[in-house]
Amino acid sequence: MIQRLPPIGVLRSLPEAYQTETLDLLFEPSPAIHATLLPIILKASYSSYTDLIERCRVALFELAASSPMSRPSLTLLSIIGSHPRLGARKIDSALSKAEQANLAGDGEHFARMNREYEEKFPGLRFVIFVDDQSRPEILEVMQLRINRGDFTKEVVESLEVCMQNMPRVVRDDVVVALLTCAGYVRDCHEQGYASVIIDILESAAKPLRSSAPLSPQSKISLS
Repeated sequence: MIQRLPPIGVLRSLPEAYQTETLDLLFEPSPAIHATLLPIILKASYSSYTDLIERCRVALFELAASSPMSRPSLTLLSIIGSHPRLGARKIDSALSKAEQANLAGDGEHFARMNREYEEKFPGLRFVIFVDDQSRPEILEVMQLRINRGDFTKEVVESLEVCMQNMPRVVRDDVVVALLTCAGYVRDCHEQGYASVIIDILESAAKPLRSSAPLSPQSKISLS
């Protein structure tokens, strides 16, 4: 299992196993996500992960828009259901495990609320951006959404939460790369190779200069 995102310039040409593992880093391990988003990786070359993430976002919302909420597609439900339940003991994704670290110790309460939510919205799982939110705050939002009882809004909010995580995943990977690079710069400077590392950094920076920010999320109408 890869631990870091591969360079975006080579992602399209990598073996499928590496491409699916990249999707696992960005989202959650899920055959439905692989089936839906692998074609996005193969369809075009991207100048940055920001560009790829934006295209994935469009694909997921197009899938939701084409799926009648009275009978949502199994693929859509599988994608949303790939997110681990809040307070679950076993979480495969390192990102989700880190996000839910502050929820430890309240498993029974979350288990009861998860059951109530999933009875209200068959096929869905409660998904929320947990960063900087306390357990009481999350449980309050959970109860409000159960009481609201709007299946369509739950689908939209679940997908939006999935996409909210993406810029942070890429940001964290860039931070690791920069810290690693800083170590190389220090070593090269000590050995008198500073000019070489400067040339390398300038070459690496070129793709970043052309990266566009994520476009605002467009409003969609789900039937």
